Amino acid sequence: MQDSSLSVRQTIAVDGELRDAERLIRAGLAALQHAGEDDDFYHLPTLLLASGIERLLKVILWFDQPGPKAFKPGHLLLPLMVEVLNRCFTDEYCTNVPVAQVDRCYLESREAQEFLSFLGEFGQADRYYNLNILLTGNSRGRDPQRVWDSLRLAVLDTSPDIETRVYSGESSSDLRSALIRPYIVLVEKCVRALARLLTLGPIAPNGRRFSSILAKFRNLDDRDLGETAYART
Repeated sequence: MQDSSLSVRQTIAVDGELRDAERLIRAGLAALQHAGEDDDFYHLPTLLLASGIERLLKVILWFDQPGPKAFKPGHLLLPLMVEVLNRCFTDEYCTNVPVAQVDRCYLESREAQEFLSFLGEFGQADRYYNLNILLTGNSRGRDPQRVWDSLRLAVLDTSPDIETRVYSGESSSDLRSALIRPYIVLVEKCVRALARLLTLGPIAPNGRRFSSILAKFRNLDDRDLGETAYART
């Protein structure tokens, strides 16, 4: 952990980057809720979430090691998250702050890491999936729309109550929202875990003064997960 004194220029840059990250994530969640309710346009929420979470992860890594070697270039989220886990979720932090161990376990979970991998691959290259096919006749990445289709089907496979609702004649809008809600919760839990680092983790000497920017995520109670209407906040 470096000296906690930041220059005026650094302070302004960090403040702007964290505010952009928070707004992008919130806008991404709003767009994801809209996609679940009214249409199947998942390109926008995926792009917004990928950009917002990337910025947040990189600022956290910079807090840990201010300077040009704070993080490696690129848009893949999973390697950035692994770096955050290794450098910021220290044994001391997880021992002294009980919730930190819960956060680390969740960020290391298969569901969180697979979703972050998808967002990162989208930010790195898959957002141009169709253009790559036009240019080269092929695309090495995954079709984002098909990924979202599989993500929703995965919820259906593990949620018998939603399958029952399908056959009960419930509106398609309500059902689409139910299939998207687990991913709203997933993002909220990931961002909440990262936001806690600013006040409780080893980066707190630099991060605490900026923690109010992410307060809405940091203060989410488990019972509030998935309940926020982001288009109205």
